[in-house]
Amino acid sequence: MYRRLTTDDTTAYRALRLAGLQECPTAFGSSFAEELALSDQDFAQQLMPGEDGCVIGAFDDDQLVGVVGIQQNRFEKMRHKAFVWGMYVASARRGAHVGRNLLNQALQFAGRLSGVSQVTLWVVRENQGACALYARAGFVTYGTEPAALQVANRFYDELLMVKFLGNSSAS
Repeated sequence: MYRRLTTDDTTAYRALRLAGLQECPTAFGSSFAEELALSDQDFAQQLMPGEDGCVIGAFDDDQLVGVVGIQQNRFEKMRHKAFVWGMYVASARRGAHVGRNLLNQALQFAGRLSGVSQVTLWVVRENQGACALYARAGFVTYGTEPAALQVANRFYDELLMVKFLGNSSAS
């Protein structure tokens, strides 16, 4: 089952997010230590209802096994863009199309946002599974940010990717 998370999901969301930060430190801009220090209220804030963004969860029975955030840009001149953030699927559920389904849910949400014509994301070049998932979903690389992340004294390049939605005159 896939659905928009609410503040009732804070405990499960926090646990899964922290697990992702520990398991895949190069997949996120923040660190495990930074987010471990956040309060439950900080995590609940990310799940607060909003018309221009949400966090979508994938559930196996009642267990949260994957998440993805989607957010429309808040600046007037960039409201035509939404961005994907915080994508993570528990390792035990990878290969079962959970990531693909989460991404599709996020893209559907973005497509319903007023004025959104493109969706962007950033992914570490070495994360080949995620890169392939995004490419299969129609994202294309438009640039690379060299040394975008530094994790354990190593630098990682990030690919900048975009998908133009069907309502875009730029595609």
